[in-house]
Amino acid sequence: MIAWFLRNMSRTLEFRGATMQAYLWWHPFDHISLKVVRHSPNGTVGPGAWFKIREAFRRDEAYLVNEVVSVPRLDEGGITLEQHRLGQLIFRLAHTFTPIDGGTQYDSVMHLGSDAWWFKRIANVIRRRRFPQHKQQVWLQHNVEEVGYMEHFLPELHQSYGASELAPEN
Repeated sequence: MIAWFLRNMSRTLEFRGATMQAYLWWHPFDHISLKVVRHSPNGTVGPGAWFKIREAFRRDEAYLVNEVVSVPRLDEGGITLEQHRLGQLIFRLAHTFTPIDGGTQYDSVMHLGSDAWWFKRIANVIRRRRFPQHKQQVWLQHNVEEVGYMEHFLPELHQSYGASELAPEN
């Protein structure tokens, strides 16, 4: 169900009497928009796609996220979002979904910075400027909230669309 949502979250859907981008259901306060800027090689939303994500934690412009990320993984077991600069991985956010009795365990791991010795210093300066400690704390709160929202809309949304894979929007 979660992977289905992630593959379809850029779509505008009618649900509960409202027509809006599905991504907004995931966090109705902080999420602004999600655009698929590049589809997977097979034309779907999956590995190889690129997303442009706009959100503002706590609806505060000081915590605005306006980034393009690649999607190396999107399957039933999770999604990974990445950014590279100068050929180096500088950001990875990996969400892993594990079936458990009565639901799904949803784990998130974020990696910021670079392990390359020649890039580490500049990557650390960028990280401190773009993702300081106070922004990390509000991101953590945002992540807990958005995962918590899923149980309140996803089963019904998934059922409304018959769990069908919707055609990608252009």
